Amino acid sequence: MGWPNQLNGQLKDAANMERDMLKYLFTDAVKFISRLITIYMDESYGRDHHISVFRLVNTACPMLLMNDYRIAKQAGALSRVSLLDKLIK
Repeated sequence: MGWPNQLNGQLKDAANMERDMLKYLFTDAVKFISRLITIYMDESYGRDHHISVFRLVNTACPMLLMNDYRIAKQAGALSRVSLLDKLIK
């Protein structure tokens, strides 16, 4: 459904602030999240700890997981999309 057009500027500002914060914290945050998701999908041990990290990341940086979701959706990675769908909601 999206969001109202009057919020586009605020959303863009929030995304830019998130990008600046992640640039400060990580050399490549997208690669970090991508690898963390891959580890979660490959390993069955410690998944509850991964989920808590994902939830914290999604709270602090919601655009980061949505970007990975968009990439997985375009690539047709169905298991990754279903995992990210559960994490984002």
